[in-house]
Amino acid sequence: MSAVACTREPVSWLRLERYALGELGADAARAIEVHVAECAACRGCLERIWGDDRPLPRLVLKRKPETLFDYRFEDFELLDYYAHGSIKAPIAV
Repeated sequence: MSAVACTREPVSWLRLERYALGELGADAARAIEVHVAECAACRGCLERIWGDDRPLPRLVLKRKPETLFDYRFEDFELLDYYAHGSIKAPIAV
């Protein structure tokens, strides 16, 4: 099976997720719609996002320090996280 390459500059996975959740402004959403209509690779990624029925993980703050700069790695706990499989795509080296 050969990988489908993006027809233009690829859209990031995070941006596609934000589009799927309705978090982008009208102009950004329209740009994604135009790109996805022309690009099978990015359309496939978006379909994969829409087909994902896993719940989002929960982030627990174990301690609330006085300032933002006082947080440590140990202050956070990620619960119910389920990793996705790898995404195969051609890249230029």
